[in-house]
Amino acid sequence: MTMPNDKQSRSELVERLVAGAAAADRDRPYTSVTMTAAASAIEADQSRIKALEAENVRLREVVEWYGEQARLCRLIHSDGDVGRHALSADGGHRARSALNPEREEK
Repeated sequence: MTMPNDKQSRSELVERLVAGAAAADRDRPYTSVTMTAAASAIEADQSRIKALEAENVRLREVVEWYGEQARLCRLIHSDGDVGRHALSADGGHRARSALNPEREEK
């Protein structure tokens, strides 16, 4: 390979080198083991994402419920009794269940 003398031929040489490298990369065979491992990793990641999204929804619902009950508790008149009674009856059960769903309280 000779070294080019002008800018145009240098850029042509660079283009040919880049094209050759890209073709070599494109033509490199990937083994089925590599592809299977990658597919398994992607599937595991997607499954984990779905589980985390479901947990996020569940925790948000519990926090929203506690937020509403706390808002009601602050009402001085009898309307506040609804929130106070709900929180008293719950006794933290929703929070414990949300934080540790495997160990449901009895």
